[in-house]
Amino acid sequence: MEYDMLEQILEGKEKPTNLPFALLQKITDDFSEEREIGQGGFGTVYKGVLRNRNVAVKRIMNNYTIDEKLFYREVKKEYIYAEIRERLLCFEYVSNGNLQNYITDHQRHL
Repeated sequence: MEYDMLEQILEGKEKPTNLPFALLQKITDDFSEEREIGQGGFGTVYKGVLRNRNVAVKRIMNNYTIDEKLFYREVKKEYIYAEIRERLLCFEYVSNGNLQNYITDHQRHL
């Protein structure tokens, strides 16, 4: 059922929602090093696989303080987020692309 919900969101048929931490943990093989595809100032990005579809899961470092309102404002409608003692973002994987360019809203300077 959780996979169905994620599929619906990625296809634009459902609105983004909170996802269970366990689901993101599972699709990234428990955030294994083999799944790591990038690292930045805020955290690490992992490639997950969901029914033959690639997704990117960004795990924001626990020691980075994030303003609650800012976090939710920056999670645009095409993203899916999960929360449990840490912040994670899950969105469609873009191969050979720059994640920063994909998630940045240049008009609002985000």
